[in-house]
Amino acid sequence: MRVLKERMSLKENWKILKEDKHILAVYKPSSLVVQGARRVEESLFHQLKEHIRIRDKKPGNVFLAVVHRLDKPVSGVVLFAKRSKSASKLFQAMQKGDFTKVYLAMVEGKFLGEGLLIDYLKHDEGLRKVIAFDKEAPSTKRALTYFESLYSTEKYSLLLLCPITGRKHQLRVATSRRGAPIVGDRLYGSKVNFGGRILLHSLFLSFPHPSTEEREDVFCPLPQSFLEVALFLTKDQRMEKLLIRLDKPFILEFLKRVRQALDKELAYVSSKDLAKV
Repeated sequence: MRVLKERMSLKENWKILKEDKHILAVYKPSSLVVQGARRVEESLFHQLKEHIRIRDKKPGNVFLAVVHRLDKPVSGVVLFAKRSKSASKLFQAMQKGDFTKVYLAMVEGKFLGEGLLIDYLKHDEGLRKVIAFDKEAPSTKRALTYFESLYSTEKYSLLLLCPITGRKHQLRVATSRRGAPIVGDRLYGSKVNFGGRILLHSLFLSFPHPSTEEREDVFCPLPQSFLEVALFLTKDQRMEKLLIRLDKPFILEFLKRVRQALDKELAYVSSKDLAKV
């Protein structure tokens, strides 16, 4: 286990995935806060503003708005807007459900099949975590997640997750309450401690470009630490071959299957939710 902690504790740097005059899509390593760190300079938001200011030799303030964020222990693609008008358009698109997200999660235990996971979530201030219910209850919000199991043994499983709704800790709760917490997610029952990091990665983000209105797809490859830990835990060469296959075309094919499945679940999924995929 010490080896795992060493691999997961290696400091990784953020990386620009896509950038133009309107948007900035960045790879965020796990353990890095997007915004709101105790020390401002420790946040991805501040580091990017400083990077742009120095790179572009800007004498004044650099405008940057967080559009899509990730929890601190999660890695993957994060989206920023570089202009206020672009930020406004992106926020509107997100409110309309016009963002599509795909995550990869390694969970503890067996998790087979594919389908729509339906939960009713409520944030518990006292416990400082999200609680899930089987049925709608006061103050709960419905959470919809489509999953597909790529690999599963008695000890570990690898899942593709597509959140249809955007609730706090939605993916982490969806697997945990079904007996399969995300590896490293101590808050939701994982037995493994990676010093605050978890094996949940934002692989893919799709949204309408604020200027052209054309669909913009951003794919974020898995970090090396995720690959190494997954192989170390499973000790299965099939895992390596599977992870190598996770490219953009693979994700787009997955999203086709998601759409087809959701078309059959109209009793649970609204037209607004369907527009996301």
